[in-house]
Amino acid sequence: MEDGLHRLGVRVGPPRGPPRGPEDPHDRPQREGAPRDEGLAGRQAVQRGRGVPQREGRLQAPGRVPPDRGDSEVARRQPAPPDGLHIRVLLQARLPRREVLADLLPLHGALPPGDGQGGRFLAGDGRNGDLQAGGHAAARGGGARARLGARAGAPDNGGHGDRGRARALREQALLAQEGSRLPVVDVDLRRLASLVRWTGPPEGLLEVIPYAGLDIESADGVLARLEYSPNRPDFATEWGIAAYLRGLLGVESGPVPLSASDSGVTITVDPGLRGVRPYVAGMVARGLRLDGEALRQLIRLQEDLHEGIGRRRRRVAIGLHDLSKVEPPIRYEAVGPGHAFVPLGERRPWTVDEILSSHELGRKYGQALPAAGPYPALLDSAGHTLSFPPIINGEHTRVTEGTDSLFVDVTGTSLTRVLDALSVLALTLSEMGARLGYVGVRYGPLSIRTPDLSSRELRLSARRASSLLGLDLSPSDVARCLGRARIGVREVTGDVVVALVPRYRFDIMHEVDLVEEVAYGYGYSGLSPEARLDPGAGGISEQSALEEAMRDAAIGLGMQEVVTTHLTSRRLLYDLMGRTPERPIRSLSSKSGEHEYLRDSLLPGLLWVLSSNAHEAYPQRIFELGSVISAAGGAVRERRSLAFAIAHARAGFTEAKSALNALVASLLGAEPSYSPSGCRRPLIEGRCASVSLGGRELGIVGEVDPSVLYSLGIQVPVSAAELDADALMDLCRDRRGARQG
Repeated sequence: MEDGLHRLGVRVGPPRGPPRGPEDPHDRPQREGAPRDEGLAGRQAVQRGRGVPQREGRLQAPGRVPPDRGDSEVARRQPAPPDGLHIRVLLQARLPRREVLADLLPLHGALPPGDGQGGRFLAGDGRNGDLQAGGHAAARGGGARARLGARAGAPDNGGHGDRGRARALREQALLAQEGSRLPVVDVDLRRLASLVRWTGPPEGLLEVIPYAGLDIESADGVLARLEYSPNRPDFATEWGIAAYLRGLLGVESGPVPLSASDSGVTITVDPGLRGVRPYVAGMVARGLRLDGEALRQLIRLQEDLHEGIGRRRRRVAIGLHDLSKVEPPIRYEAVGPGHAFVPLGERRPWTVDEILSSHELGRKYGQALPAAGPYPALLDSAGHTLSFPPIINGEHTRVTEGTDSLFVDVTGTSLTRVLDALSVLALTLSEMGARLGYVGVRYGPLSIRTPDLSSRELRLSARRASSLLGLDLSPSDVARCLGRARIGVREVTGDVVVALVPRYRFDIMHEVDLVEEVAYGYGYSGLSPEARLDPGAGGISEQSALEEAMRDAAIGLGMQEVVTTHLTSRRLLYDLMGRTPERPIRSLSSKSGEHEYLRDSLLPGLLWVLSSNAHEAYPQRIFELGSVISAAGGAVRERRSLAFAIAHARAGFTEAKSALNALVASLLGAEPSYSPSGCRRPLIEGRCASVSLGGRELGIVGEVDPSVLYSLGIQVPVSAAELDADALMDLCRDRRGARQG
C-alpha cells in the first residue's frame, strides 16, 4: 500500500443520555489553536441510559502524551517514522465536548513505548466516557488535534506545532476534495476515430467509449470531455484511449507492442541523494511530430501523473526536455542552495534558495524537499541544469511545438513508482509514433536500464471468472477476452490462463482485476442483469447479541471499554507479567518485535493501558471483550474472552469479586463459585481464585502482583478478572433453552 493514501474516518458517538440543545457551545467544533477543554475530568456521566452516575477521569491510550505534560520521556523517545510502507489513517472521533482529529503514521511503526515507541491502540468507543483513541506519542504542543506519530521537536513536515498541524489539515482537506472528482481528458472525436481506425462517423464512438470504463461528461459535436479512473493514467491522452479501444473493437488483439533500442544516454546518480530523492529513470523518444494539441495532452498526462501516483510530486516528478539541447552523459547530483540556473519561463538565473522561497512552484512543491538541503538536480556534461526536481525544469531544454525528440526524466522516492510513471509515458510516446530509446542509470556499482517494458505473469482460473461474471466461459474464451482488453496470454493450462500484464497496467494486482478485464473484453453490452430476490430479514446474530449484553453489563458497572492489539511483544505478554510461555504463537514475518506474538490473554493489554494512563485521575475501571488465541494438542484455538481491571488506592480482591458477581448475575441470574486453586500470573498467589458456575470453569479473579505493577510503572493497586466469554455465552444459551422448554 505504499502507493496509496488511505483515509479511514471513524466517528465515535457521545454517551447516551439526555440530549443537549443545538445551541450548546460544547457541540461546536473546536477552533484550531483553541485551548483544550479539560472539562471532562470529574464530570458526572450517565452510562448508556442505565442511570448509573459515575465520576470519570480522562483516560487515554498507550503512547499518547498530553500537551500540558511537556516534553515527556515517552515523547522524547518517539522515533522517526521508518522508511517503507506507510499507511496514513485519518481518525475522526466526535467525543463529548470536543472533536479529536488524529493522523496515524505508519502502521508497522506503531510500537508500544517499551522500546521507545507509542503503542497503537483504539481505546474506548465513546459510549460511556472519554477514553481517548491514540497511537504514537503526540508531538509536544500538539493539543487536541496533534498528529499522533510525530516526533517531539520534529521538522514542520513531520506535524510539529501549529504550523505543522495547519499544514496537515490543509493537505487532508485538499486530498479529500481532489478525491471526490475524477480526472478528465478533452478529445477530438475525429482524431480519436483516426487513431482507432474507426470507419463510421466520429460521433459513433460515443456509443463505444462507455464500454471502456470512461464516462462522457459532455459532448459538443466532435469534441468530447471524458472522465476516467485515476488508476488508469494511460487514459489521460487520446493515444492511450485509442490503444485500448482498438482492442475492444477487435482491430487489434493482445498487448500493445512496445520496444526500445539503446540510446547511448546514461545517468549517473550521486550517493548524496540517498536520503533526499534517491531514484531516477530516463527515456529517449525520437521521431516525434509535436503539434500544439499533442504537446498540450502530453503536458496534461505529466500533471495527471504528478497528482496521482506522484502524490503532488512528493513521490514522483517528471521532466520533459528537448533532446537536441542535451549533452550526455547526465549527472543526477546533490547541489546546494546557491546553485543557479534559468528556470523554465524565466530570463535570468535563479538560485535554488530563491526558487524555494520566491517562485510560485517552489513555494507550492518545496515542502517535498529537506529545508536544509541538499537538493537534487539533473545536469548534462556541458553543465546545463536540465531539471530541479520536483520543482521546475530549466529553460535551456524547453519543449516547443516542432520538437522532434525528447529526453524524459522521472525522479522520486520510490523506484517502483518511478518506473510505473515512465511506463505510462513510454506507451503514450510510442502510440504517438516515437522510437523509444533506453537510458542507462548507474547507482554506484549497480546499473539498470529504463524504461522497463517487461510484463508480469498473473494467473486466472476460468471457473473463477465465470463464477464472478455469471457466464460460462472456457479457458480459451477467457484468453480471447483478455486479448481484447490488451492483456497478453502466455499459455493456457487446463483451467488456468497465464496472463501477461503490461508494466503500465500497475492497477492490475489481483486475479479479480483480471476478471474485470475479462468483462471489458467480453463486452458489458453482452451481460444481462439479473434481479435476485432472496427472501428474508436481516438481524443481529445470537453471539453478537450476547456480547452486547456483556458490554452493557460491564458499562453499567462503571467501566470503559478499550480495544488492544491482537499482536503484541514477548516482553509485554510474558516477561513483564512473570509468565512462562508454554506454546506461544509467533509471527514468522513480523515487521517489529513489538507486534510478534498473538495474545493468549487480555490482561497484559489492559495493564498496559493502565500503565500508559498512570498520570490520569483515579479510579480507572476498564474492560475488553476480544479474541485470544492459544495452541493445544497440535491445533490452534481462537476463543472470546472478557477481562476487566480496576485501579485505585483501595482496589482489592473484594471489589473485583463483587464486580464479577454483579456481571454474572446480570447475564445469568446466578452467583459463581470460587476456589483458591488455579491462580495464574499476573495475579498474585493467595489473593486470587478460579471462577466456575454449573460445573464449568469460567476464569480467574484476583489482585495483580505488585512486582508486575512496579515493572509497568503503576503506583496503585490493581484488581482484575478474565473470563471465558464463550463459556458464558454457552451458559446463557442453556438458560434460555431451559426457559423455553
